[in-house]
Amino acid sequence: MREVVSITCITINRRAEGHFIGRPRNHVHLFVNAHPIFAPANIVKIFKGITAKKLFEKHPELRNQLWNGHLWNPSYYVGTCGDATKDAIERYVAMQKVK
Repeated sequence: MREVVSITCITINRRAEGHFIGRPRNHVHLFVNAHPIFAPANIVKIFKGITAKKLFEKHPELRNQLWNGHLWNPSYYVGTCGDATKDAIERYVAMQKVK
């Protein structure tokens, strides 16, 4: 999963700079820096679409193991971090795993 997410972040780099910063048991944390003209909803849609396509190509058996063959839940959360650095965000996410 980390490899597919990293490749996807590189793929969307034309629209946003993305960094995979963690995958707890049932969700993914990304740190994305994008120009304001790119809506977060569109970045999430692109990310989910590319990662699902690549994972299903690499592991077609996953489609049978998932509810209705969907990799991603349609929901997502987007938050802003102001002037926080990538390192600060990574530390925050790491602390969430401990709690």
